[in-house]
Amino acid sequence: MSLLAGLPLRLFAFGVLVASAAALQFDFADVQQCDQVTVSFSGSNLAPGLVPASLQILPINSTAFNISLVEPSLVYSGVALTPLPFPAGTDFLTSLDDGTGDSIISVSDVIRVLPSPIGNSSCLPNATQVTRRFSLPFNVSQCEEFSIQYDTTLVSQPPNVRLYHPTGSSFPLNMVSSTVGEATYIMGFSREKDVLLLVTDENGNMETSPLFTVGGDANSDSSCLHKNNGEKTDDRTADMHHHHNGTPGPSNSRALIIGVASGGSAVVLIAIGVVIFVVRERRKRRRNQRYNFDSSKIQMPPSNDSLNEKHTSEKSPSITSPKAVSNPIYTSDAFVSPTRSTYQRGSLASTAQIVPGDRTRQTVPTSMPPSQIIVEPPAERGSLDSLDIEGMLNMATYSLRTLPAGKIRKPRSTI
Repeated sequence: MSLLAGLPLRLFAFGVLVASAAALQFDFADVQQCDQVTVSFSGSNLAPGLVPASLQILPINSTAFNISLVEPSLVYSGVALTPLPFPAGTDFLTSLDDGTGDSIISVSDVIRVLPSPIGNSSCLPNATQVTRRFSLPFNVSQCEEFSIQYDTTLVSQPPNVRLYHPTGSSFPLNMVSSTVGEATYIMGFSREKDVLLLVTDENGNMETSPLFTVGGDANSDSSCLHKNNGEKTDDRTADMHHHHNGTPGPSNSRALIIGVASGGSAVVLIAIGVVIFVVRERRKRRRNQRYNFDSSKIQMPPSNDSLNEKHTSEKSPSITSPKAVSNPIYTSDAFVSPTRSTYQRGSLASTAQIVPGDRTRQTVPTSMPPSQIIVEPPAERGSLDSLDIEGMLNMATYSLRTLPAGKIRKPRSTI
């Protein structure tokens, strides 16, 4: 049962792994001030045709920079970077881009630089005032137009604006209009999402906006969300963008189907395991109920006092002889010890007389009730009755009288 109950959990975990391993993701270790940084990745390999070319480092509300990847295969084993010139407490994002500048995997989560355990600050630049080229907004609503102002002495053309969503997509925003020193764009991203804007001029100078949440409510315009927001956005980026805008792309649809199928199978197997468990418990409960008994109904054996009272009540109060038998199973005179011989004898003992001393063997009067009849046990075979002695004497006397006188031997004198 335990194996059956654990099976759905294993299948559910397998389904989660299938869904999560569908894309390569950032797996950052702790980043410390002025310490070497290793950018690691987790998940499956990149899709065919996607070649990483650069790694974007995007500090929030600061100056961004790009690190070229000379050997793209290092992505699978991790990319070692020189110490980042960020003081402790700086938050930043990273993005893995291809040769056209489009993200090929999801943007990293917000990463914060930790203080150096040894107080190392050798990588930090001198505290100089950095001139900002662009004036970036931080309060924009869904499908709402917003403007970016730029310094015409430093920037001659409207900049390119790219949106980054932590742990999500990255895509360029469409420019609606522009004038000298100002360009208008449309926020083609869902409300209540955190985003960061990267602005790049024609010379490659990059600045980031603060991390802000896209505004809006249920009545906000959503007509811009389903449109493609960039001329050079590839299928991978478009899929990510549509996914975060509420419209899943083909790859996300496959992952969603796999996840739903795995989750549904897990739910079914869990339900089957629960049903089997309940049925077994009910059978066990019924089987135990068959052997239940009430211990109060068990009759205790009678005590010695009750047995003595019972035996005393069964005795006849008029009988005191240890050889007497109460309530005999017979009452006929034929079973009483006879005063006369009832068998044939070859001597004068056949005419037996009643000896007065033997009157005690007479039968009990029949007028006595059956419960009062007393029967004495017969005499032992080894004893001689008075009738037998009398018969033997009579036989000896008769034999002497019938013998001739000459044949009678006299006893020899012993004197």
